[in-house]
Amino acid sequence: MNLAGKILCRSAGVIGMGVALYDACHVANHRRKVCGEIAEQRHIEKVYYNTRTIDRLSYTNSAHKERLFDARTDHGIYGFLGECKGLVEGFIYGLGNHLPTIFLSTLALLCKNTLAKAGAIGLAGYALFKSIKEGFGFSQNHPMS
Repeated sequence: MNLAGKILCRSAGVIGMGVALYDACHVANHRRKVCGEIAEQRHIEKVYYNTRTIDRLSYTNSAHKERLFDARTDHGIYGFLGECKGLVEGFIYGLGNHLPTIFLSTLALLCKNTLAKAGAIGLAGYALFKSIKEGFGFSQNHPMS
């Protein structure tokens, strides 16, 4: 394979891998926000139920539970842990959506001669297929049908 072919194959591999990682990072960021909010909401709901229900009418007991509620909800550790979980979950999900792209990019980047050409051609074909499928709406079911 000549130099121009090697450059084209490697360039296609780098572009394909970059697209897959870019999308995976954005999906991970979105899942991080959603999972962090959900974890924080669940924690506040649990704490609210535990501290706001009183078994007997008492001002001191009510004031104590009010301070306890404030102390347990001031820190954001549950939201942070939810964000970490969402980040990992979203990144893996994003990579899973691009398995054919990652496979073909790896072929184009790491293999030599015929396999590298096959990976680059396959990557171009797959990109064309996805562009036509997503661009013209063939992947979506119409709500009226």
